[in-house]
Amino acid sequence: MGAPRKGPDETTLRRWFNQRNPKLTYQQMADRWNADEAHEKITKDAIAVAISRMGIGRRQVPSDLPWKVRPEHTAMHDHCMLMHYQSRAKGKKLAPSAETSVNGWLRTLEKEDAVVAYRPDTIQGWYHVKRRPGETGIIRQPSAKVVPIDRRKTA
Repeated sequence: MGAPRKGPDETTLRRWFNQRNPKLTYQQMADRWNADEAHEKITKDAIAVAISRMGIGRRQVPSDLPWKVRPEHTAMHDHCMLMHYQSRAKGKKLAPSAETSVNGWLRTLEKEDAVVAYRPDTIQGWYHVKRRPGETGIIRQPSAKVVPIDRRKTA
């Protein structure tokens, strides 16, 4: 049997997670817990891990993406890279590992002469598709038909 977990119990976490007006951030949840001197101090990351273990789900990150992304597609690589790319474009400083990942992902898109497309009706969700003449940016607008690139044929 593992060590006892620190932090709020599941009922408290669910109440905090589902609270509206105002919606609490993970940092605010940790601060509430840490305000009681009887509690062992925890971080916002500990709150995030506990919530993830409970299977409550991910917080929706405000996005300028032209799609409503299904929850099962939010942890996929292309979505994560798009969110990092978007944060960086808004002036947010990324962690070095995220910066390296985004730069590598952008090089891949450039090498493939591709943009990212999203199809919520598929298991994969995210696709790299050939860039059309005159298409700018890194995403295919949703009204366009998506024909995925078969990466097994490119090397």
